Amino acid sequence: LVHINVYSSIKTKSNKDFTNFFIYINNNSKFETLYFLKHKLKVFQKFKA
Repeated sequence: LVHINVYSSIKTKSNKDFTNFFIYINNNSKFETLYFLKHKLKVFQKFKA
């Protein structure tokens, strides 16, 4: 089972202008990671890679 939670429009930008992020969680392998994005539409591209 895999979960992906997307968070967008964060009011405070990071030092590299990231305003969106998503969390990828794989329940089988217990693998979790956090990806920072400048644009919400890039989620699928990041997930595919």
